[in-house]
Amino acid sequence: MQYRWLPLATLLLALGLGGPARATITISTDVTLPGDPTYGDTLADEVKVTGSAVLTINAGGKVQGPLEVHDSSTVNVSGGQVLTYVTAYESGMVHVSSGSISEFLQSFDTNSMTVSGGSIGLNFIVLGSSTATMTGGTIDGYAYVSDDSTATISGGKISGGLLSFLGAAVSLTGGSIGGTLEAQTTARLDIFGCNLVLTSNHISGSLLDGSSLDNPVSSASGIVLHDDLEPPTLTCPANMIVPATSAAGATVSFSTPIAFDNRPGVSVVCTVSGTAVTSPRLFPVGTTPVVCTATDACGNTSPCGFNVTVLPIADLQISQSADQSTVKSGRDLTYTLRVKNTGPFTANGVIVNDPVPSGATFVSAPGAAGVPTVGGAGTVSWYVGTLTSGQSVTLTLTVRVTQKGNSTMSNTASVSGSTGTPDPNPANNAATLQTKVIGNSK
Repeated sequence: MQYRWLPLATLLLALGLGGPARATITISTDVTLPGDPTYGDTLADEVKVTGSAVLTINAGGKVQGPLEVHDSSTVNVSGGQVLTYVTAYESGMVHVSSGSISEFLQSFDTNSMTVSGGSIGLNFIVLGSSTATMTGGTIDGYAYVSDDSTATISGGKISGGLLSFLGAAVSLTGGSIGGTLEAQTTARLDIFGCNLVLTSNHISGSLLDGSSLDNPVSSASGIVLHDDLEPPTLTCPANMIVPATSAAGATVSFSTPIAFDNRPGVSVVCTVSGTAVTSPRLFPVGTTPVVCTATDACGNTSPCGFNVTVLPIADLQISQSADQSTVKSGRDLTYTLRVKNTGPFTANGVIVNDPVPSGATFVSAPGAAGVPTVGGAGTVSWYVGTLTSGQSVTLTLTVRVTQKGNSTMSNTASVSGSTGTPDPNPANNAATLQTKVIGNSK
């Protein structure tokens, strides 16, 4: 092991050579502070956790003496206090999520340590092929990684600096490093970030979480930079087709494109013809391309796009009347159909259909494109074609009444247009007229 960077007091404590003699409390079953049935809220002496036991120190719990973790045991600092230091041996595990360790946290012998919150008053020492992960919390001193140990640092704050040597492998992707960085030739410090610049004695740039680097470097031989050249991924919504709601078009709401990146800070901007737009927005009739671009904190970009198609609408309506409100069986009856486009856009492909009423036969239908045989039954169809907004057309259908008197005959006519021009009010696309039939004409 190498302890060149450890202060003398810390080194002596790490080797068990410093500090006053204390009584030892050995814990081999699970204990939770405060409120433990045996120990209450506080462990007042040196503590040794062994036999795969779990010691949890919650808010209000306290360990006054040094704390050792052995034999695959676990210590969870989850809000309470350790007033001296914590050492892990022999596959011991230490997890700090909140609370505090007043002095240092260190490990030997293939141990595992995680720091996601809380505070460590002195140093974070990772030795003896141990594994450490830091995602949050604060270390007021240095982080030392040595002896083939590995450490991953993605968050939190290390005030003193980050030092690695003797086969250590450290990955730095985020967090705040307040002091010196060092990686000797036999160690490796991989730094992942953006616009990273390394000289023999200084490093600058930012980490993947956006934290800035502006640190002195005491040994750069083992530092490897990984500049972020990966663009974000961006997923746009599907193309949208909506009917117009007015002559101006339609106000359309669209989902914000979803962006993913290997670091926070991605911005997404959508534009129409180079002008930024947000949802909802008024789109004119026709097809409008929307182009969206995701930009990450390193300036890498990724585009996507979708189309918003607003269809013109035309409100077609039909009404009808008859030349007689009461007709004798055997006589002719003429229906007058009036079709109008109330807009706001031109209607194309306008067709009017009127089936000959049951109880009548076809006589005539001027201008119809399709008719039954005279004296027969079937549907009469007019191909009107185009009706501009406000334009109307009048059509007539004459039938001969064949059903018996003292009854009612019903006639229903309908109008439709091209599917490319939706009708916003289909309720007025059909009209029904009933006529009373009385005794025959003889």
